Amino acid sequence: MGLSSVLSTAITGLQAAETTIDVAGNNVANSNTIGFKASRAIFATQFLQTLSLGSAPSANNGGTNPRQVGLGVQVAAINPDFKQGTLEISSSPSDLAIQGQGFFIVQSSTGETLYTRNGKFLTNADNQLVTVNGERLMGFGVDENFEIQQTTLVPLTIPLGAAAVAKATQNVVLEGTLTPTGDLADTAEIIQSGILSDAAFAAPETAATPALAPVPDVSAVTTSTASGGSLTANGTYRYVVVFADSTSPPPAGTESTASVTIGPITLSGADRTITLADLPVDPTGTYAARRIYRTTDGGSTYYFVGAVNNNNPGQSFTDSTVSDATLVTQPALNTNSLTGNYSYFITFANAIGGPGTGVESRPSPLIGPLNVVNGRIQLTDIPVDTSGQWTVRRIYRNLSTDASTFHFVAEIPDNLPGQTYTDSVQDSVLVTRAQIDPDGPRINTNTLLTNVLQRSDTTFTQLFQEGTLSFTGRKGGRLLGTKELPITASSTVLDLMNFLQDALGIARVPGPDPSNPIPGDSSGANPGATLTSNGQIRLVGNNGADNRIEIGLSALQLTAGGSTTPVSLPFSSLQSARGQSATADFVVYDSLGIPLNVRVTAVLERRTDTETVYRWFANSPDNAPLVGASINVGTGIIVFDGEGRFI
Repeated sequence: MGLSSVLSTAITGLQAAETTIDVAGNNVANSNTIGFKASRAIFATQFLQTLSLGSAPSANNGGTNPRQVGLGVQVAAINPDFKQGTLEISSSPSDLAIQGQGFFIVQSSTGETLYTRNGKFLTNADNQLVTVNGERLMGFGVDENFEIQQTTLVPLTIPLGAAAVAKATQNVVLEGTLTPTGDLADTAEIIQSGILSDAAFAAPETAATPALAPVPDVSAVTTSTASGGSLTANGTYRYVVVFADSTSPPPAGTESTASVTIGPITLSGADRTITLADLPVDPTGTYAARRIYRTTDGGSTYYFVGAVNNNNPGQSFTDSTVSDATLVTQPALNTNSLTGNYSYFITFANAIGGPGTGVESRPSPLIGPLNVVNGRIQLTDIPVDTSGQWTVRRIYRNLSTDASTFHFVAEIPDNLPGQTYTDSVQDSVLVTRAQIDPDGPRINTNTLLTNVLQRSDTTFTQLFQEGTLSFTGRKGGRLLGTKELPITASSTVLDLMNFLQDALGIARVPGPDPSNPIPGDSSGANPGATLTSNGQIRLVGNNGADNRIEIGLSALQLTAGGSTTPVSLPFSSLQSARGQSATADFVVYDSLGIPLNVRVTAVLERRTDTETVYRWFANSPDNAPLVGASINVGTGIIVFDGEGRFI
């Protein structure tokens, strides 16, 4: 190495030392700079000059090492030290510091993203946090629901003058007049639903088949007489034939209209036996037997004399053993006939005894109408219960003069298939019998909501299914907030009643202050939801005109399976609310700064010569109780003395 090379190498050392001094000086200069991190210089050899590469060991030589001479030093890196600095208390509320790892993200005027540990921030004209150099501080924004949006970085803003630290409302000042005159608020609005049925009880799903009962055609019947027998000598007899649906003697079963008269047949000599040959056959094949009725000698009333218990052609009947004296002890022929336009219903029941005995199902689909003139109507294909709940079937029919009222006709005391019934009950008798219950078993508080049915004419509609029920009621003529009730497979009518009561903001007796209980209605009804014995939901509001509750036709909406449909559950008014009242609306804030709408209704509760008492009810659609959906948030009384001064 020559002299010039030595000097050059030494100069690199001076230059490296100069850099070290520069770094140290910069550290000292920025000792009071917020967020500054000290640095240190790191050296590395610059170049190496190889004088000999050396040699590897051999059999005759142990080898030689290479010979290298360094040509100086260089600054390899200047590294900042990111260990935690000292945190100091600042007098500015916008000053920030990061404890631990991390950087503030700021945005330059050109939109470039930069990083800094300097937490000295100011606010610009837009109330945005900026560095002393004007870069905007970036972060996650907050939407109108006070939820952090972690998808996009936005300039952070402190809305000075536009927002404040959240603080719950503690006092509300209301101005107005509560007059001591007017009607006392002692009458509540009472509304009630229609009758609701319980689908847990099975009902006939099909209708019976109505047809005109066939009349036996006796034109082919032949008669003959023979000696012997019990008929009256030289007597004159007449016969009729009916079709019957039972092989037992009357009064079992039902019968068709009687045939025209066979005869008169007059006996002569020793003949005291009459034979009827080629008896008529039921063309429908639905009747099980043919019954024969006969008069006494020269009489006009027909009595049961015998039967042919089949429907085979070519059959005959011989009358020889029943004397006239015995005949009159037998059932007389039913000569009733129907004329009119008739329809029927079939119901199931669990006890024999007619309407009022046991439990009775909803009616079948309407059967008919069928027009008949001086005849009878036969019902076939009478439905059979397959649920195991019922053991009896009942038949109802309208009057020829009233197509909308159905009365009890008869009862089939079994649940066997293949039964038929022939109706001959005249209107004059039918009108005295019990009317059908068109709604069947009523709901109770434990009835599942998915089993609630409502009747419209002769059709039943399932009102609810699993989903979400939304309800928007009215109070004092103004809409309340919408509340929701999840409907599950286990939701009951009681759940619905409590939900409606809560969502309408009805305050129940006695209230929070036993010494000043909430009064009931003048009729004795207490506010709240009840279920009548007739399966109707009844809602009683609180007293006063402005506490009038309403449920509109579209107030209930059911969302299920991705679609929303109205629930047709109309409520009618049974009693109108009455009483002096006043209402005020205002907004309060909770501890998170969330606005809550509140409506206060004051009603004139009582009045004497020495005092006037108003009761206030506070409702908030934004109320979120732990259980239920009640919007009722409080009640109390306001007392004035005889001169109107607040006590």
